[in-house]
Amino acid sequence: MTHVLIETMIRARLNTKKEKSVRQSGMKVSYRKKDSLSEEEIVMLAKEDPAYFDFLYRKYFQSIFLFINRRTDREQLTKDIVQNTFIKAMLNIHKFEYRGFPFSSWLYRIALNELNQYFRDKNTTRMISFDSKEIPETLEIDDEQIDKDVLISILMNEIDQLKETDLLLIEMHFFEKRSYKEISEILDIKEGNAKVKVHRIKERIRKRINL
Repeated sequence: MTHVLIETMIRARLNTKKEKSVRQSGMKVSYRKKDSLSEEEIVMLAKEDPAYFDFLYRKYFQSIFLFINRRTDREQLTKDIVQNTFIKAMLNIHKFEYRGFPFSSWLYRIALNELNQYFRDKNTTRMISFDSKEIPETLEIDDEQIDKDVLISILMNEIDQLKETDLLLIEMHFFEKRSYKEISEILDIKEGNAKVKVHRIKERIRKRINL
């Protein structure tokens, strides 16, 4: 359903653009081969011609879907949020500017906004998904020094007190194994700032368990 709706909107906007172009110049629209273009060129073309947005949609659909689904664990909700993400991206692509970050980072930010808006509207909290087996290694803790259940309890208590931005840092760095560079791109913060925040949170948890 998501693919169908997005494709329908692309066709609708494409037809509108074509009609406007024909009225203005009487010329037919010609398309350059997408595989010969850089992503930046495709984004620039997509701002004028919705047909090029289809390439961006197909390239990033799966990664955005997995990103959201990890935070909902509900397929239909994930589909709805992903659908809204790409619709908003298509309608607002003229606002996107390259500042050293890839187009995907902008999509992730839209997806996060949609996700957070959903939970605000529902007045509920979202889930956090992680593998408990990885926690000791992630926090650089010898798993023989502390009972794993105690460690998880401390971690979850700490997570409950985190601001949303800090929670995203923990999720993306600890549980999704994203690099600081990628995190900084998604959250639109400096890479050094991401490193400092993650280090402080990690040290706070280690302090709680007296290590």
